[in-house]
Amino acid sequence: DLDVKLLYSDKDIAVVDKPYGLLTVATDFQSTKTMHAILKRHFTKCRVFPVHRLDQDTSGLLVFALNEAARDFLKEEFEKRNPKRRYLAAVEGLPDPASGVWKSHMREDSNYVVRETESENEGKLAITHYKMVKKGKHFSLLELRLETGRKNQIRVHCQRAGVPVVGDKKYGSTKNPFHRLMLHAFELTLKHPVTGKTMKFESPVPEEFYSI
Repeated sequence: DLDVKLLYSDKDIAVVDKPYGLLTVATDFQSTKTMHAILKRHFTKCRVFPVHRLDQDTSGLLVFALNEAARDFLKEEFEKRNPKRRYLAAVEGLPDPASGVWKSHMREDSNYVVRETESENEGKLAITHYKMVKKGKHFSLLELRLETGRKNQIRVHCQRAGVPVVGDKKYGSTKNPFHRLMLHAFELTLKHPVTGKTMKFESPVPEEFYSI
C-alpha cells in the first residue's frame, strides 16, 4: 500500500519503512493517506498507536504499538531517550567541524516553522550528534544520531550549521536534484515492550543519497 514495507510485526509492535511524501499521522488537511491510517487498515483486529513520528518528506523507520501497554512502554522509552535512531542526510556544503554535537532550544511558530530560541522557557532542548561520512565538491553526506526527537530537529540544526538538507526549501536549501528531502532514518534500535529484548532494524539507504 503506497510502497510501504512492513519489516516486522507481532502482537505488540509493528515496524515499517515509510516512503518519503507520506505523513505519519493525520493532520487537519489529510487523514486517510497516512502511515497510521494504512496500518489501521492492515491490522483490523487490534488498535494501532503511533509512538514517534517522521516528517512527511523524511523516509525510513517507524515503530507503532499494537496495544495500550506497548504504547505506554514505548512512549516512556522515547521520553527517556532510550531508543537509538540514526539518520543519513545529504546536505549542501561541508560541516565545520566535520563531527560534533548540535545543541539548542527549539519552538514552533504560528506558521508551523520550527526556530531556535535563546530562551529555555520558550523552547524544548534539542540535541543532535553528527559526523560527515562522505564529501564531494558541492554536497556532503552526514550520519546523524538523535538524542532528542523534536519536530524538524535535524533540518533546523543543519540549517543553523550552514549545511541545509538537500531539497529542504523550508529550511534554507537551494538545490533539489531528486525532488525529495534527502533525509532518511536508516537505523532504529529499541527494547521490545514485552520480552525486553533489544531489537535493531535497518532500512536500505536510497541510491540517490550516494549518487549525489
